[in-house]
Amino acid sequence: GIGPYTGPKVHNSSCPVPVATYDISWSEDYVAHSKVLSLSSTGGTIEKTLPTFLMESGKLCDGSVMDDRGAYCRFVAQMITFSTSGCDSSQVTVTPNPYPITDKRLHDMVVRVDTSSRQPIDSTCRFQYTLNEL
Repeated sequence: GIGPYTGPKVHNSSCPVPVATYDISWSEDYVAHSKVLSLSSTGGTIEKTLPTFLMESGKLCDGSVMDDRGAYCRFVAQMITFSTSGCDSSQVTVTPNPYPITDKRLHDMVVRVDTSSRQPIDSTCRFQYTLNEL
């Protein structure tokens, strides 16, 4: 007779690249999930550009490097979609400018702050990256 069936003990992703080690960072040197900006009012609109980076196992995943790791980085970068849920102050806007997958940066986040009111502004902006598995 045939013995009892025992199911597999391991859950595998069908994705050819394991995705658990990937992350998004404000720094290319280490994984940083938050960024604090302190800007001085000019009475006009202040613009600040902040790049984001793809990280793998805590290190920069650089799509500009033409080796096996760089190829994986390009593959993962093209599977990422970005959505912003915006800022909690109407005086603060963020525009994401994507880079090609062959760059070491993912996006430039262009932050614009309207300081014409000359009042202190404290705003939190939230972003979401989604890594789409095939």
